[in-house]
Amino acid sequence: GQSKYLLPQPCTYGALYIFKLYDQVDLTGSNAMCERWAAIQPDPTSWTMNLNPCPCYLEQAESDFNFRQVFHKSSSALCFQSVSMTDTGSIQECCYSSKQDSYGALLSGQPDGGTPQRFSFLYDAELYKNSESNPYKWCCKDTDMCGVFYSKRPSQGCERYSPPAISICGDSGYTTLDGTEFVFNCPGEFTLSDVQLPGNLGTGFTLQGRTTVLPTTIADGKATAYIAYCASGLGLPKVQVQ
Repeated sequence: GQSKYLLPQPCTYGALYIFKLYDQVDLTGSNAMCERWAAIQPDPTSWTMNLNPCPCYLEQAESDFNFRQVFHKSSSALCFQSVSMTDTGSIQECCYSSKQDSYGALLSGQPDGGTPQRFSFLYDAELYKNSESNPYKWCCKDTDMCGVFYSKRPSQGCERYSPPAISICGDSGYTTLDGTEFVFNCPGEFTLSDVQLPGNLGTGFTLQGRTTVLPTTIADGKATAYIAYCASGLGLPKVQVQ
């Protein structure tokens, strides 16, 4: 923009015009929009406390039914979001390195660390746009103010994370999600996985199995094998396989 000043001349031939040139502040620009958004955001700890903590590494995230893989803005990261949301529509996002030298490591902070969403798209698309996607564009894409965005959407760690109890790897052989292996032979019905939702919302997924002793013609009479499974999830019917 420019300002124009009219100065009188000590002659009758006219006037002297002096122009002051300057860059006018654009109050509708991305810098201003990023600052305005940040100014009205609450303390992140006030709404992130009940979110699922991030799995500590990629393999855990891929095995945890609490999370699903989602598209991420960067090709350097593999990202997952929590399946469930809080009562106010918040969800967790956890991102892991896809680079060869750090593959599977949990990322934190800008530019590729996961950011919890105060309002998920599935909760309210308009709130998501105004509170999450547009602010990311204003702060991290249009300007170099990405640190402002991450101060209000800080990446979450895995200090509170507990992996689902058990996964199965062959009859009688078990591998827990933290890598512990053991053999268990006993007939009966057992809970193989019990995934709890955050915030005391109950069970999100349960897998049960029934074992029986193998006949002596197959084994020595001490080995067991699974003969049935039953799976159930929040709001879903039970599924049994025999």
